[in-house]
Amino acid sequence: ARANKKSRAAHMVSAQADEIASREADSLHVRSASLRQYLASEVMPVVTDAMLQMLKLRPTDPVHALSEYLIRKDKQDALEEEVERLTAREAALSADLDAAYSQTFAGLTIIVPLKTPSPMTTTTTEDGTAAVTTAEEVPKPPDEIVETTETRSFPDINEVEFRRLGADEPAVTAALLAGAQVDNAQWLRFQREAHRSKLQRDRVQTELAAATAELSVARRG
Repeated sequence: ARANKKSRAAHMVSAQADEIASREADSLHVRSASLRQYLASEVMPVVTDAMLQMLKLRPTDPVHALSEYLIRKDKQDALEEEVERLTAREAALSADLDAAYSQTFAGLTIIVPLKTPSPMTTTTTEDGTAAVTTAEEVPKPPDEIVETTETRSFPDINEVEFRRLGADEPAVTAALLAGAQVDNAQWLRFQREAHRSKLQRDRVQTELAAATAELSVARRG
């Protein structure tokens, strides 16, 4: 009887030990999953690429060459992140400028002065020669200018569109500026915000150009 009890006790102890070992193995597998994922996503691609480069170049000092490659790769990755960050920052500042232009100029209705040549008509006199007269039948020089006006409205407008207007239709731009200055508080706010955003964007664009050039050199090796 005692032998049976000892046998059953030993069996229970063995079963408990097996269960504990199984639980520990499962726990270790769960804990190591994140480590395996990290190695697979962050380490192995770089190491695999480095190994392929070593096989391609077959350097006489592979350890030194591998070290140099990993350093260059790290620098290139950092530059790519910097270019991405600066590009996003440039886009955000441009969006801020577009919002400032829209808040200041969108919805304005303006009257634009226009200067056009006076309307001319050509008639034939009794002696067969051509005569140029205006619509009022009063002879005027062909280069005489008549001032008229045009009403324009802009449901929305951004920085690029405003610059295009300044180049193509300066009279419209002048009228928009005059209309925006009626609300002095909004005008001063626009000047502050636009000036600040443009300065920041200029700095970002300078940094972006430098980072892009450095990245190009790093990629060439």
